[in-house]
Amino acid sequence: MDLYRLDEDGERLLDFDNDGGQGTCSRLSANFEPGRYALQVRERFRRAIEALHLNARTEGICGDGVIDVGEECDDAALNGVDTCSDACRRRSVCGNGQIEIGETCDDQNQIPGDGCDENCQQEVLCGNAVIDPGEDCDDGNFENGDGCDFFCTFEFTQLVRGKTIRRGHFPRNGADWYAFNADGPGRLEAYTFVPVDDNWNCRPSADTLLSIFLPNPDGEEVLLHENDDDPNNAPCSYLDVEVGTGPHLIRVAATDDFAAINDYSLFFRFARDISGLRQAQGGFVAAGSDLYSFQTFQRGRVEITMTPFGGACEDDVDVAFFRQRSSLVIPSDVSRINGCISAAAILDPGLYDLLISRSNGGAMGTYTLDLAWPD
Repeated sequence: MDLYRLDEDGERLLDFDNDGGQGTCSRLSANFEPGRYALQVRERFRRAIEALHLNARTEGICGDGVIDVGEECDDAALNGVDTCSDACRRRSVCGNGQIEIGETCDDQNQIPGDGCDENCQQEVLCGNAVIDPGEDCDDGNFENGDGCDFFCTFEFTQLVRGKTIRRGHFPRNGADWYAFNADGPGRLEAYTFVPVDDNWNCRPSADTLLSIFLPNPDGEEVLLHENDDDPNNAPCSYLDVEVGTGPHLIRVAATDDFAAINDYSLFFRFARDISGLRQAQGGFVAAGSDLYSFQTFQRGRVEITMTPFGGACEDDVDVAFFRQRSSLVIPSDVSRINGCISAAAILDPGLYDLLISRSNGGAMGTYTLDLAWPD
């Protein structure tokens, strides 16, 4: 078997083979440049061959416009400037308007500052007065202390539920502020932590300073309580204090003003003690809830009945009893008296929580709880 190149000078033998294949059969393998070729098959001693089977297979090259084995693309243009590389591998071209491998955006240009940067990566444009993806707020500046911080996250967060966890972070010289309103005197428990493998641990990067303030009539914050290190979870912070009626502020700051806190979580719990009371009043805004705590000294039936002020009873009010610091609901008998919810449970001596909420997340106007305790 002979291989010839057909060029302007005529035939030119490039290669030949007698028995490179199986048995006495021939086999040729060669790399071709563009051009015309001829393959001659003959019997070695030029005798007749009654029958033969010729298997010819050609593998293309990158740039021939055909996607061959081992190629991801082939656009016949080895110019190095399009989506098919000189090695016939797909690649991303930022600025072509198509989001390709390795890109998170492509706005048909490579100009930073318009939401998609020069490398076709999504930009968070804090400070442009537009709330872009990844921002809580954007007041058009990079100032801390004005409600929207350097990272475009809220500095004041309303805590409207009796118990909640909020995650936050802030830059150097920054702080996060949380506001809550106490309908009556109660106990506040607040601490910072960093979730690690489902455990509420702490890290040196979360060295916080936790403070409680009471706003005065002049708009100034009066410091009530402060904690640097939780003795059980340093360098995170912990407060467990009694607070009075009215608005309060919680500040989470870094112990070192020049340090940023890139990740922390705040646990917040405010509960009013209703132990032994016959009545209590409450109310909350949309998405809120009221948390009460009480103690029983003997096994018996505890019953509460809710009555709203100046309005009809809501049919989506939820009442739940818990062991204090537990998330397991204690079974209770729930009924309605003149349309108003009533709940009762047989409880052993101990500390308990009572949670009032609405299943639709709506606000709850002022209401009265009538309370009955074991005799």
